[in-house]
Amino acid sequence: MTQSPAPAPESRPPRLTVASVLAEMADELFSLDRGLPYTAWCVLRSPGSTARRYVETRDPRLTRPFRLALIVLALCALVLHFSGQGEQFLAGLVHGTRASAGGRSPDALTAAMSALFARFDLALVVCWLPAVALSFMRAPVQPRPNLAEATAFSLYALASLLPLQLALLLGLPLLGVQPMGFLLLLPLAWLGWAVWGYLRPSGWHALALLSIPVLAVFTLSLLFVLLVFASAAIYPLLM
Repeated sequence: MTQSPAPAPESRPPRLTVASVLAEMADELFSLDRGLPYTAWCVLRSPGSTARRYVETRDPRLTRPFRLALIVLALCALVLHFSGQGEQFLAGLVHGTRASAGGRSPDALTAAMSALFARFDLALVVCWLPAVALSFMRAPVQPRPNLAEATAFSLYALASLLPLQLALLLGLPLLGVQPMGFLLLLPLAWLGWAVWGYLRPSGWHALALLSIPVLAVFTLSLLFVLLVFASAAIYPLLM
C-alpha cells in the first residue's frame, strides 16, 4: 500500500504587531479608495445604491453597515456633547411640551421624554432599524429584500442621515432658524432618495418612492410614542 502524503503544515499569518495594527487602522480611516472615508462619501452621495452594492456584491471596499452606523453615531454624539447644542435642544423641547400641556404634563411622562431625548441617538436607532427595515421589505424589487438586506439598507440610510441632521441642528440656529421642522422632514425626503437609489437599477417605482418612506416614518413615530409611554409607565416603579 502506498502511503498518502503527509498534509502540508498550515501556514499561519505573521504575529500581530503594533505596526501592523496601526497600518490597518490608517488603511481603514484614511484610505480614499476603501474603508471609512470611501464609504462615508458613497452613502452621502447615494445611500440606496451603496446599500444595494453591499447586498449584491459584498464590496470589500465598503465599511460594513453596522460598523459604519456605530462609528457615525459615536461621532455625532461626541460633537453634540462638546457643542452643548443637544442640551439646549432638549431643554427647549421639554419646555415646549410642558407649555403645550398647560403645565399639566404628568411628571412621569415629562421625565420619560427627557430621558429618551437625552439619549435620542440610541432611541432613534432602536426605533429606526425595525421601522425602516420592515417598511423596505415591501419594496417592489425581485427578489424581495429579506430582513438582513433591509437592515443593511436601514443602517446605511441612518449613517448618511445622522450627519445631515447634526448639520441642521448646529447650523440653523446660527441663522436664527428653528431646526425642528427641518429635522422632522429630512428623514422623509432622505428615505425617498435612498429608496430611489436602491430601486433605480430595477426600474423607477413612483409608488415605492412615496409609500416606503411614509410607512417608515409613520412606523418610526409610532414606535417612538410607544417607547415614551412605556418608559413613563416604568418610571414610577423605579422611583
